[in-house]
Amino acid sequence: MSVARTVVVSTAESIQIALFGTALSAVVSFAFGLLGASNLTPRWVHQPVKWLFSILRAIPLLLLALIFVSTVGLGPFPGVLAIAVHSTGMLGKFYSEAFEDARKEPIEALDSAA
Repeated sequence: MSVARTVVVSTAESIQIALFGTALSAVVSFAFGLLGASNLTPRWVHQPVKWLFSILRAIPLLLLALIFVSTVGLGPFPGVLAIAVHSTGMLGKFYSEAFEDARKEPIEALDSAA
C-alpha cells in the first residue's frame, strides 16, 4: 500500500500521454489525410504524403520515444510526441483511404456548384 499513490499517479500520467498523443495525431493526420487522398489531390501531392505515412508507420514507437527523449529531454512530452508521430502515420492512412472510398456524387455536386 505504500506505493499505491505512485502507481495511481503514474497510471494517470500514462493515460494522459496516450490521450494527448492521439488527439494531436487526429488533428494532424486529418489534414494530411486530405492531402493523401488520390481523388482529391494531384499525384505529385498525394504520392509523397503516402510515402510519409509509410515511413512513419515503419519506425517503431520505442525508437521514436528514444529519439524524442534525446531531443527534448525526459518527461511525458517525448512520449506524447512519439505517440503522435507514430499514430499520424496510421490515422493518416486510414483517413486518406476513407476519403478515397467516399462516394463521388457529393464531390461532383460541390465541383459543379463552384
